[in-house]
Amino acid sequence: MLDCNSWIVDIGATDHIACSLHCFTTYKSIEGIFVKMPNNVRALVTHIGIVQITHTLLLDNVLFVPSFKFNLISVSQLSKLGNHCLIFTNKYCIIQEIHSWTVIGVAEVKTSLYLMQYKLLGKRSQRPVSASAIVTAPAIQFSEWKDAMNTELKALEENGTWTVMPLPFGFQTISCKWIFKVKLHADGTIESVISSSLDLATDVRNHLQKSFKLKDLGTPKYFLGLEIARCKKGILLCQRKYVLDLLNEHGMLGCKPVTTLIDYNCKLTKTDDAEQISDPSKYRQLVGKLIYLTFTRPDITFAAQTLSRFMDKPRETHLHAVYRVLKYLKAALGQGILFPANSSLQLQVYVDSDWARCCDTEKSVTGYAMFLENSLISWKSKKQSVVARRSTEAEYKAMASACCESMWLIFLLQDFEIKHTSAINFYCDNQSSIHICKNPTFHERTKHIVMDCHFIREKVLAGLINPKYRSIEFGFIPTLR
Repeated sequence: MLDCNSWIVDIGATDHIACSLHCFTTYKSIEGIFVKMPNNVRALVTHIGIVQITHTLLLDNVLFVPSFKFNLISVSQLSKLGNHCLIFTNKYCIIQEIHSWTVIGVAEVKTSLYLMQYKLLGKRSQRPVSASAIVTAPAIQFSEWKDAMNTELKALEENGTWTVMPLPFGFQTISCKWIFKVKLHADGTIESVISSSLDLATDVRNHLQKSFKLKDLGTPKYFLGLEIARCKKGILLCQRKYVLDLLNEHGMLGCKPVTTLIDYNCKLTKTDDAEQISDPSKYRQLVGKLIYLTFTRPDITFAAQTLSRFMDKPRETHLHAVYRVLKYLKAALGQGILFPANSSLQLQVYVDSDWARCCDTEKSVTGYAMFLENSLISWKSKKQSVVARRSTEAEYKAMASACCESMWLIFLLQDFEIKHTSAINFYCDNQSSIHICKNPTFHERTKHIVMDCHFIREKVLAGLINPKYRSIEFGFIPTLR
């Protein structure tokens, strides 16, 4: 059940709608205005005004409909002003100011809806609404804020939280300063960095300037096609503008989106009977741009790896497959990678392989994804160098490749003085591969992969990795293989 403080980010709504006058900063009465509800019923609008949902997000021309029980934020109204950019992910909707790219609002998915919580800022008034009306009065002017602060201070004094002392001669009062810059565990490893992030960045920059020539460009919001959105919940990386430019370059802004990357009924081979492309450079440039897009779109990694095999003599069927990837991108322009702010430093790996996937060489494809808790930090989709005669062999080679990458990540964390104390969970959907890496006995069926067996088994015995079975129905990386 939604309360009156919850606001729904609605793509289908044509106007902002509020269900309570308590939400308004300013409003005025109107007559003879009706709106059409989702159930096709006409509802009366009694007031129109301004709602300040957060300190940075101000909604103008909000309609008050007494008979409606929900609060709606119209995406079309925000976009119509040309001042806002909305990025939708599977968990959040991030609203940015388009000129400075500052995050001014974040809606979280709850009960299949993008919900933003309204925060009461002050009393409402019935002054006439103007296009430039905005709340500028500081909180200290409101008696409610003064009473709350005085009550809190009185309680702290009664509990003897501090002792008031006179300021020593020659000293001046200063603002709040951090005391402990780095919080450590008992064994000396870093637990958290609680100093000012600006001071920490300055120290790192000054240290690097001793060895390198640097130019400080400030906090980046757009860099080499990467859009960077910051909020309290984390950092979102996406390439929305890059995708739009790519679609516009090939005249596909108006194409019909699709939900799958590759038509699995169509087998792509180098010996295809289709006609060769007259200008292969067009195909090569397009596939190269898709490979660059995999920096923030790991879901197209397998498709980009597959299409890159036909760079030499691309045919019409290969070009149509590339256009299908563009149609898939059209369905989710703002999709990217979210790095949550609250995340531990526990590595976990998902490994899989596609046995004999390549129709030309019958070689398998390795796919893996590595997470630092909930943050995706490394992924790969690559055709294996040799032919695997059994699916278990293909799966085991994929595990060996992922194991090498995970060891490198552990060494990288050690360079940052971060010790990875627990074993890395390796999730695999092939039980035979898990049994082989735990079984100390070699037999005839494992002699051709004996080096991989020794390598992975050594890491298992050392407690560095912990292979676990996960069914393919819970598989995490279907788009990487």
